[in-house]
Amino acid sequence: MLLPPGTAANLNGRPAKVNGQTAVAMVPHPGANEVTLQLAAPGSEQRWRLLQSLRRSAPLQPWIEALASGSLPVASDLLAALWGRLDRDAVTRLLASDAADDARPWLMAGMLELPALASQPAAVQAWLEPLLQRQATAQGEQALLWLQVLAQLRDPRVAARLRQVLAPRAEALPSASEPDTLLSLLPLLGLQRQPQDLDLLLLNALQPGPLARRRAALDGLALGLSSWPPQPLAAGLDILVSDLDPGLAAAALDLLARLPQGRRSLRHLLGRQLDPAVRARLRRRLPPTPLVLLVHGRHGGAIPAELQALAAELAARRGAPVLLQALTAEPPEGDGTFWAAARRAKGLSLVPLLLLPGGHVRRDLPVIAGTWQTRGAAAGVPLRRLPFLGAWPRWQTLLTDLLAAEQQVGGEPLWLHHPIEGPLGSRYIQHLGRRLAQPGLATPYSADPASLPAPGVGAVWQPLTLASNRLTDSLDQWQGHHRPLLRLLPPLLQQPPVRQFLIQTLEALP
Repeated sequence: MLLPPGTAANLNGRPAKVNGQTAVAMVPHPGANEVTLQLAAPGSEQRWRLLQSLRRSAPLQPWIEALASGSLPVASDLLAALWGRLDRDAVTRLLASDAADDARPWLMAGMLELPALASQPAAVQAWLEPLLQRQATAQGEQALLWLQVLAQLRDPRVAARLRQVLAPRAEALPSASEPDTLLSLLPLLGLQRQPQDLDLLLLNALQPGPLARRRAALDGLALGLSSWPPQPLAAGLDILVSDLDPGLAAAALDLLARLPQGRRSLRHLLGRQLDPAVRARLRRRLPPTPLVLLVHGRHGGAIPAELQALAAELAARRGAPVLLQALTAEPPEGDGTFWAAARRAKGLSLVPLLLLPGGHVRRDLPVIAGTWQTRGAAAGVPLRRLPFLGAWPRWQTLLTDLLAAEQQVGGEPLWLHHPIEGPLGSRYIQHLGRRLAQPGLATPYSADPASLPAPGVGAVWQPLTLASNRLTDSLDQWQGHHRPLLRLLPPLLQQPPVRQFLIQTLEALP
């Protein structure tokens, strides 16, 4: 007769008591002088109290005997209560008995108990070898179920068995539907944290196939994140961030952010075309710095409308403040919102939207940068100062393309630039002339258009200025009345390709 400790047997089938609570009923076998243990109904308080007693200190032998002999049906909650207290002999006996014919209740119990026990040497010693033996003797779906139980523990032999099952399927043509059992093995492969399994997980995550498989592989990458070689992992995640499935892309973004150089990797994504939801997630993970755009401005510190519109759109796109500072006016202070955003982003950025290395770039810019650096230091944030716009190679390429397009339709382009002095200015103008493959003409803002060389037929003039100023105003008026054959191009920021370039480039800044 098998009785749990503290149980008062009642051979008439009435409820027995454990510590004063109804726990089991003793039901006699027909024609036998034995008694079968029956647990109270699932979810009942009596059953819960008994299972808690088994977890703590109640003797286990009667329960092991009942399960091994088949006199007590296998139940996942009973297995879970016993799990952490079984030694290797008990585990071996149970897994060799009919109680292990079906792996499902063992899997349910193991998923609850083994993650917490996997770091305890005694529990691993009790369960690892018997589970390896039981899984090796199972067939078909039962072998996969036992592999799921086994893979809750980390061991190179477990990883090898998972690899043996998963590798052939990764290289085969994708199936429209795959068993849930197989899909569940991919995260468990990641749980093993064997560096050589990165390639297999990336293959499953990257190649076209069922979305469930790709997500399971990404879960595996997440579980073993600290164990993978960093460079190929970052490269794979970088590809996944642009995936057509927003959920997969967002999960890849989150993993990329967790890498040692994650913040740098996220910055590289700022200029990429991403799903709107993924882009919003990127912004939350990498708050953009407030921008200070340094511009020429007009007399009295007035800022042209096109520059104001640029700043407003940038602020909306970046989700961070954008200030305009004119060279002809006192620098703005920045309000509480500006400095709060700077502290949140851990920095602010000064972007000189100046096109030539004249006196403003050589003398005024260092002073202005020093002012913002001092302000940033007082607020606890560093200043990032970018080169002046005219020095950006992509900007020079854009100007080249604009003038080349005019030449292709029969125009004779000429670019007008403000005179600059000194060897640096001279070298820059020569360099820009070579890049643009078109002549340039030094033209002060105050120049009388009538004093400029007479344009020939098909002449196209491009003032090298971002926004309207005195020169563009006078040229526009003069060209309209006196030179109908001359085509005067508007200030650069009023041209859609230039505005789009600046919006996209400045939006992508950290």
